[in-house]
Order: sequence, then structure tokens, then C-alpha cells
Amino acid sequence: MTALAAHSDVPSLVTASNVENALRDIEPVELRSPLIRRVGASGFVTEDILSRAHARLARERVDATSVLLDAGCGRGGPGLWLAEQTGARLYGIDVDAYAIDQALRSARGYKLLREPHFACASYETTWIEPETAHVVFSLDALHLAARPLEALAELHRIMIEGGVLLFNVYVAAGDADAQTWVQNLETSGFTILDIDDQTRRWREVMMAKHRARIEHAAFLTRRFGTRVAGELASSRALLGLDYGPSVIAGTRRVELFARKLPSHTPRRRLAHGSVQTLCMPDSRASEQDRIAMAVEDDLIDRLGE
Repeated sequence: MTALAAHSDVPSLVTASNVENALRDIEPVELRSPLIRRVGASGFVTEDILSRAHARLARERVDATSVLLDAGCGRGGPGLWLAEQTGARLYGIDVDAYAIDQALRSARGYKLLREPHFACASYETTWIEPETAHVVFSLDALHLAARPLEALAELHRIMIEGGVLLFNVYVAAGDADAQTWVQNLETSGFTILDIDDQTRRWREVMMAKHRARIEHAAFLTRRFGTRVAGELASSRALLGLDYGPSVIAGTRRVELFARKLPSHTPRRRLAHGSVQTLCMPDSRASEQDRIAMAVEDDLIDRLGE
């Protein structure tokens, strides 16, 4: 019996949920493990991704005294799971009111120490008080910000000094260091702790996911008609089957981990792969200025340890 055998071949009322369930049943195992089913995320989420995020938060000693913000939380699953694992209080923001409603419903299935707070907000303008969040986490979301610098400035505002930001971006194939995002982070008052290129595994899983959809295209079209046409067209484009090269092959997935610098820091440290766009001290700087910069550099290094 195939994975789609449970979905009747006889036409009936077709809903978005029917289509979503059928597509999920033919996804690679990495995208439909019990944990990923529980989390219920619609983006690219695997157990490896969640485990890496959890390990980073554990090293930062995130616990019941911490506040975790899930920026672009969607239906809330990944953030809820991290809050359950760490004990942190969870805030979640998203521009989609329906997603926020789903997140509130999903929260009932998690053992949380405190009631989570989900509400509609954009990345650029939130309802959160300054210096509230110890951690900002964003999975398959922050890279979609229409105004990245404004979004990062707002996240910087609501984070405590020394707080950490963990998110992923999708960049061109030749940009393994996500240079534009690194520059944006540095400009916005963050220092880079890690640039983790996770492209190889992402490509393997995504290729398998969309090839499975094309292989089952006849059944899916017969069963769901035009309701699945958009998904199949997207799969063909991502695989490069119609026009142009494969989008997947031409894209990299990079995870970025950064820390908020002290508010008085006058310049940014350069991360691996970034372009030097910053004003460096010149010969006119006083000896007092150079000493102050050296002290601040030492503080930044200690924060990054």
C-alpha cells in the first residue's frame, strides 16, 4: 500500500486540509517524523534543526527566567517546543491573524511553565517592551522581512544586552557566508557568533520532497483537481523542470547566530565573510579614544565566548 492509498480516489469535498495531509504523506521521512508532525510547521523543519536550536539555547543557559520570542511564529509549533524544552516564557508574533489563532490552539498540547503570549505584529513594529527578550528565534520567517534593517532594529530594541538571535536565511548559491545579512546584523548592533551553512542537507530533503510530488502528480490531480495545481507548479519550478535552472540548486540555506552588543558600542566587529563597510579609527583618534575602543572590543569578545 502506498502512502497515498488512504486518500480515496473517489471525488468528494476537497478542502485545504485534505490537500495538505495528502502532500505530507508523501514527504521524506525527515519532514514527517512524530516530532515534526507534533510541531506541525509548514516551512522547512526537521528534528536536526530543532535539536541544533535547542543545543544553542542550552549553551546560553536559557531557562524559566528567560523570555523567548518566536518572530514570524506561524502556527507556533517550533517556538512552543523550544519553550517546553527550556522552560522559557514564550512570546510569538506574526502578521497572519489565522496563524496566531492556530498558535493559541496549539499551545494547549504543550507542557509550558507559563502561558504563552501570541499576537499579530510585523517584524518592524511590535508590542513588546524594550529589553524584554533573552532570545529571538525565527525559523523560515525573518528572511522574508520587507525591510530587513528596520526588522533587525526592532528586534535589537526588544532584546536584552547580550541576548541572542537565531534565524535562517536563503541566499544565492555563491554566498555561503550570507554576506548581506551579516552586514545588516553588524549595522544593527549585533555581533556574529556563528554562520552555519546547512545547504547540502536542505537540498537533499527538498529535492526528495518535490520529486515525490511530481511522481504522484497524476493521482494528486485526479483526486484534488485545481486545488493542487499551484503546489505541483511550484515543485516543477523548484526542480527546474520547465523554465530556467533549479531554484533549489541555485539557493543556499544558512543559519545565523548573533548576539546583541552593549548599546554604547560605537562600532561593529567584522564577522567571517562580511564586507568591511565600517569606519575604522584614523590617525586623528585620540589615545583616550583608542583605549576606550580596546576596552569595548574586550567586552565584545567576552560576550561572544
